[in-house]
Amino acid sequence: MKKYRKYLIVLVVILVIFVSYRPLLLWYFDVQEPKVESRESLKEYLKSNQWDFIKNIYTFKDAISLKKFYKTNHSLPDVNFFNSRGEFIDYRKTPESCNAGVNVLLNNLGQLQNKTDSKINIGNALANIVDDSGRQPLYEKNKYNYYVILYWARYIGKLNKTKVFDWKQHIDNINKNNDTKIKMYFVNCDEQMFWSKIVKNYE
Repeated sequence: MKKYRKYLIVLVVILVIFVSYRPLLLWYFDVQEPKVESRESLKEYLKSNQWDFIKNIYTFKDAISLKKFYKTNHSLPDVNFFNSRGEFIDYRKTPESCNAGVNVLLNNLGQLQNKTDSKINIGNALANIVDDSGRQPLYEKNKYNYYVILYWARYIGKLNKTKVFDWKQHIDNINKNNDTKIKMYFVNCDEQMFWSKIVKNYE
């Protein structure tokens, strides 16, 4: 019982510290209130952060698609892995687990026995994604060993750099120094201004 109380006290202390320093953490990582973005505002953001490696700005095609994404993805930025057949590779121990397992998977590609789910495939994931011209990203089955969708958002600030940029560099190193080839898709998770035009067209 005493041991249980000890752990409870430690947990309470951690929660108090987190709540107290949460505004400071948000300020440090430049996390902002989500707002509606346009293609132009996203291009400006990418340019100001020297993210010239993102050639195509992929976004969700509508608000419903983004809402579905947030229901099944519990962290942002995030990564979804798929094998050469396009089957989803689950690197998390539980659906609520954070993205800390990304680097573990990248460091041990081909060695880990991760769960695959053929019911979830990259074709379904990309079906809700569009580029500047409203086209879905191209998926060529079996052309790559792995397909990776990296999700980012402007409002999460520096977390994009500390996570997505590091993941991208890690994957670049694998592509450069290994026989393993990985295709990357960068998908923005901000609300989009063009969605309102879609709604008006249906009215």
